[in-house]
Amino acid sequence: MVAHGTNSGLIGRTVLELKDVDGKPFNHEVQAVTDTAWVAYKWQNPVTKAVEAKTQYTIRVGDYVVGVGAYAQ
Repeated sequence: MVAHGTNSGLIGRTVLELKDVDGKPFNHEVQAVTDTAWVAYKWQNPVTKAVEAKTQYTIRVGDYVVGVGAYAQ
């Protein structure tokens, strides 16, 4: 992890094996993106602190994968 908007504790860590609450290794899907893709998983919302459905738009830029996510309402 090179950067993270809400969890600086993840910066510098290898996060490929992170899983959501259902056991989905969502970062495998993120890393497999070759152009752009949407990836869905469940994650703790930093505002509500509840685990919620999240959708992340992912784009590959060279060796990097950049993503921005939103929680379903």
